[in-house]
Amino acid sequence: MKQFRSALVAFVALVAALLVSIVPASAQQAVNPCVKDGGSCAPVTSTNGLPVAVSGLNFVNITTNTDTGVLGTSGVFARLVVNTGGTGSTAAVYDDGDGTCSSGLIATFATTALVSLELNAAVANGICVKTAGTGAANITVLWR
Repeated sequence: MKQFRSALVAFVALVAALLVSIVPASAQQAVNPCVKDGGSCAPVTSTNGLPVAVSGLNFVNITTNTDTGVLGTSGVFARLVVNTGGTGSTAAVYDDGDGTCSSGLIATFATTALVSLELNAAVANGICVKTAGTGAANITVLWR
């Protein structure tokens, strides 16, 4: 019986290793966000956050529910990073350069969980972000 149990444990470990190796990294990251660390994927934690610094990009960090004028001229809305999820929170991004977030809606994103969304959307007028929700999220908006 002891040999059977040892063989069963070894078999289960082998099957688990095979399943992890055949699931694409993108599918693993969708379930458990991670940060590339050399050849491996380190889990996202409060001390190991999602990367936001990318060469050639500007950024602004938003931590309250407000309208934030990010860019007042044409450019590229590159990425939205949720650093800390909020409660029922969203970020609506507008192609609007006057800081009022009143026209040119590009998209509205749920900001309740850690995520880094690459968009690279060209904007003609600028970028304005309207954050809302019961509890504000901590997000970073990157542009060029």
